[in-house]
Amino acid sequence: MKADLSGRCPGQKIGIGWVLPEFCDPIKVHRSGKVGRAELFTTKLLAFMKNAFSLLLLFALFLTISCGDDDGGGIIDPPMEEPEPSSLSVGVLFHVPFSGNADDISSSGLAGTVTGATITADRHGVANEAYRFDGVDDIINYGTAPDLAFGARTTYTMVAWVKLEDREDASRNTIISKFNGGVAAGWYLAVNADEEIQAYRNAVPWSVSGTASVPYDEYVHVAVSYDGSNLSVWLNGDLDGTIAFGGHPTDTSTDILIGGVFSRNNVVPLLKGVVDEVRLYNRVLTDTELTWLATH
Repeated sequence: MKADLSGRCPGQKIGIGWVLPEFCDPIKVHRSGKVGRAELFTTKLLAFMKNAFSLLLLFALFLTISCGDDDGGGIIDPPMEEPEPSSLSVGVLFHVPFSGNADDISSSGLAGTVTGATITADRHGVANEAYRFDGVDDIINYGTAPDLAFGARTTYTMVAWVKLEDREDASRNTIISKFNGGVAAGWYLAVNADEEIQAYRNAVPWSVSGTASVPYDEYVHVAVSYDGSNLSVWLNGDLDGTIAFGGHPTDTSTDILIGGVFSRNNVVPLLKGVVDEVRLYNRVLTDTELTWLATH
């Protein structure tokens, strides 16, 4: 169908105004040069503005998500929402996310008794989601927890996020323990005086240490696993050391501590720094599971 104003449409001046290409239709263009059905134009204009605004919002969101870690201080930008693998809920006997308190949220339901340690921001900069220990008199106690003895050849995995501070002495930073030196058998997960991850079991060959240096003032993910034959330590999801290991006595009487150990029944605080997301499993986590925990 041809418009009455043949040859002038689209985009040519008609009378007193301009005809937009999309209105080049004999029904919509009058001989006076005015565009008919003005409400149609208004509707289309509003729709265009709405779409343009939506695109701007999406662009702003993209910029927010794509920005790198500019915070400094070892703070890790939170990843985009991604559901935790369901397998990580299997075999968990102890899980302390430090979300506003120090309590265990696993089926064990252990209550943490906090002495001195102060709640602080976690690795993502979120307030009240981690605990800082001063290395002098700070500790969190969870009681004897016999199910966490991990004696004989019981399999297990222990994981935690830590941001350690230099103790400026020859002491290790003990992250979590069930150990009473000179009294009872047990275990601990620590960073030793040589700044290496160290896992201890109270039997020969006693312990395994990693080879990589654990940095200070930076969040790292540490882990230890025992499969009934080998004791291994992991740093940021990577295997850092392993050694053949037999069984050891079962200690059901010593309290679980975060931030230190017992020595001849006396509490010895041995952690200076921040701890977050501590988990203990009754199985060996897969490489994929350890990688996921070390990157989220």
